[in-house]
Amino acid sequence: MQPFKSVSYASVQPGTRLIVLGAVHGNETCGTQAIGRVIDEIDAGTLRLAAGQLTLVPVANPLAYSLRRRAGDRNLNRKLAPTPTPSAFEDHVANWLCPLLAAHEVLLDLHSFHSPGTPFVLVGPSDNDGRLEPFAQAAREEALAQRLGVGRAVEGWLDTYAAGVARRRELAAAFPDATLDLDPRYGIGTTEYMRSTGGCALTLECGRHDDPEAPALAYRAILNTLAHLRLIDAPDPAPVPRLEGLCLSQVIDRLHPDDAFMQPWHSFDPVAAGQAIGTRHDGSAVVAPYDGFIVFPNVAAEPGHEWFYLARPSARLTRDVLPENLAAFIARHRIAVQVVSTEEAAPTAEAAARILGVDVSDIVKTMLLTDGARFIAAIVPGDRRLDRKKVAQAAGSGSLRFASGTEVAENTGYAAGGVAPFAFAKPVTVVVDESLSQSPGRDVVAGGGRAELLMRVSVADLIRHTGAVVAPIAEGEM
Repeated sequence: MQPFKSVSYASVQPGTRLIVLGAVHGNETCGTQAIGRVIDEIDAGTLRLAAGQLTLVPVANPLAYSLRRRAGDRNLNRKLAPTPTPSAFEDHVANWLCPLLAAHEVLLDLHSFHSPGTPFVLVGPSDNDGRLEPFAQAAREEALAQRLGVGRAVEGWLDTYAAGVARRRELAAAFPDATLDLDPRYGIGTTEYMRSTGGCALTLECGRHDDPEAPALAYRAILNTLAHLRLIDAPDPAPVPRLEGLCLSQVIDRLHPDDAFMQPWHSFDPVAAGQAIGTRHDGSAVVAPYDGFIVFPNVAAEPGHEWFYLARPSARLTRDVLPENLAAFIARHRIAVQVVSTEEAAPTAEAAARILGVDVSDIVKTMLLTDGARFIAAIVPGDRRLDRKKVAQAAGSGSLRFASGTEVAENTGYAAGGVAPFAFAKPVTVVVDESLSQSPGRDVVAGGGRAELLMRVSVADLIRHTGAVVAPIAEGEM
């Protein structure tokens, strides 16, 4: 049996206990290379541990690594737990690795993937006291996830596997040759086990297996983690400026060797509801049940194993990701904005003020009206009511009514409850309440294009870049 190797360093100063893993899957070597580089630098004295404890595991699964394949006898990152009766090589790995994980507080697990795609980080659930994966360190994981240097974060792993096992039970009778694993613990890997011991954990998918940039990304992520946790004397890395959040929602297994994709898929390719993704061996279509994204498509998946995953947007993890047209408008006009992503929708001024902890007068409402021929966007402070007659007078229009939700989406490009004041889809006349113009240097909070996005912007920029007519359009103003 091949030996297991870990390298540990401890500072005389107290601090976080961090463990970093490479080659949990033997064909994913970017972590091994990055960890080797860190070991060399620490041993040479060019990288110094200032506090806490660091354990580095260059190769978590030596058998799979020696074979240059994903697994030795089985996938180490499924059903991970110590066992008194080890049989597969990975059982022996688990008996060594699980106590090692439990002795630490934070895990960074470095991986790569088979198909083309961009790097991303897998995070755990929101804080909860449920039965599946109770957790109380979501904020700590999210803060670290924003500092690993990737622009996409994905949640929902264990929930998706739990649902997948239930679906496998339904399929088992119909596809006896697929050898579907029905164990409810199937989705438990290194990060899930780490969380079960009271720690927090992230899986960083550094890119495609053969991507020459993947080891460098893994190396930078280790250094950023060390700095963020204050284990080295270095500034806390700045969060990535934009983070797209997705939530895994479904895992689809390959059931037969002749199951085939309709086209070459890459991770995070978008799919539309009803779109054909692949075909089963009997010719039946595998279609997307909803709008979403393909994740981890594996053309070489064995029957009974994961073929691909589906994901949907996650408001919880999304940070500063404005709609593309709005982001382009802001960049083109060099408007200084601060984007705020909320964990819950803020469809009203009162909701936005409550979430941000500000006065409702600091919020501005963008409301769309129409006289049947033209559309007018009226912008007023959150604590004031709109006077439609005054808006009509300012815009030189006929009698106005509030636009329907469909009209709002068609003419602004945004859903009602998340309308931004800029970059409308169609020509819209903008009228800004005169009271706002009295403090042009003041910052206000406007919609960010989605109900869970807000943005701080100066009144001066709001007026200048909307080409607004400024007039008293709130009730009670003269």
